[in-house]
Amino acid sequence: PESRLKHPVNILAARWNAEALDEVLAHLPFRFPLPNHGSLGALYQYPLHQCLITLREKIHQVENGENGHGFGGLDTNKNMISGTIKALLNHGFEPNERVDHLDALDAEEEDPTEKHFGFTPLQIVVAAALDFERVTKMKDKPTTSVLASISAVLAAVSSLLVRSGARTNAELPPKLRLTKSSSSSSRVSKKSNENAPTTMNRRLVSVDISSLKIDGNRTVQELLGGEPRLSGAKKTWSSIKTPPSTPRAMINDDASPAVESELPGGSNDKSCAICWSQFGTLMNRKHKCRISLRYVCDDCSSKRISDGGKEHRLSDGQFLLAIADIEREQREKLAAQQETLREKQAEREARLKQAEAETAKKDKLFGGLMEKATNLIAGEEANVEDQIGGLHATLGQTADALNERGAKLSSLEEKTARLMNASEDFAQMAKELEKSQ
Repeated sequence: PESRLKHPVNILAARWNAEALDEVLAHLPFRFPLPNHGSLGALYQYPLHQCLITLREKIHQVENGENGHGFGGLDTNKNMISGTIKALLNHGFEPNERVDHLDALDAEEEDPTEKHFGFTPLQIVVAAALDFERVTKMKDKPTTSVLASISAVLAAVSSLLVRSGARTNAELPPKLRLTKSSSSSSRVSKKSNENAPTTMNRRLVSVDISSLKIDGNRTVQELLGGEPRLSGAKKTWSSIKTPPSTPRAMINDDASPAVESELPGGSNDKSCAICWSQFGTLMNRKHKCRISLRYVCDDCSSKRISDGGKEHRLSDGQFLLAIADIEREQREKLAAQQETLREKQAEREARLKQAEAETAKKDKLFGGLMEKATNLIAGEEANVEDQIGGLHATLGQTADALNERGAKLSSLEEKTARLMNASEDFAQMAKELEKSQ
């Protein structure tokens, strides 16, 4: 089956599975030097183009009244395709690369990517927009929500690509590409018809190549969201400043020639490795991307990266990769900071729990002691009160005894006084008796 001939990256891009695409690319080579001397797009069978061809196929499903296209209701298609495009651009796939012929595919299999020979990603979006225009003119039109959903996807995708450097003034898809050996030789898709200005496969309707122009084509511009939106996207791209290099960027600042290859997507000194524009002596001079080491034109290498106070020319795809690397480093740094904060917070919480446990333990210990002390003091007070009560009773008894003794002494004193008086009377009587004798 065809799926066995396709690379997993191409399959996931066709399915708009951005999350899985990120995971797979994390384990595959996407940084130069690559295993071959072709392009990153050719290495994985042009997944960015395949992603957009799927959009054409889904619009074709709508046109044929088929189900499963996913348009209408929630904007899941817009989010899925936009996420897939971002994932590919963030890994260095070129926003203006043209589809080259892939000899690795079985000649008997009809491959939709191969049928878009010479197309840039944005030109495939234009083809999808023209497919949509045809749908809007159908007698039995789809529902309003479906039409609005397709329109939103086209606007979002085209704006995203232009914000990422895709050019609206790219030349129409050529029928051949200049190679190293001769300015007249070409590499042409085995199944493409050089004389027919159309491209098609079993599921896609023919597209008139001459209708793929964007600049100055108001109809196409409106289908892509309008000229103001496209102009705003261009300004966003042009306003991106030169970023600093990252450790992941392998900059080659030597005078050695670029790596040339006849492989699909390969570089040669006759034309740009990305958009295939022919190099000239004065106009459209060739340049070398300082990371991919491929010959590129000025339009496909409009950005620079700074390293050690020096700026280096990069292809647009490698520039997008450098920007993504900076964002990855920032996310990793932020994630590390958040992890540090979480660890510190966990340590604080652990210390707090430990302190609370120790406080509870102390409260339990000292609380028991205080209870005992309180009980003890309360008990001693009770004993003191009892002792005071007993003392009061004893003192009362003593007072009573003293009072009784005092009473007795008073009685004795009275008796003594009476005896003394009686004695005095007796003595007086004795004296008078003697006198009488």
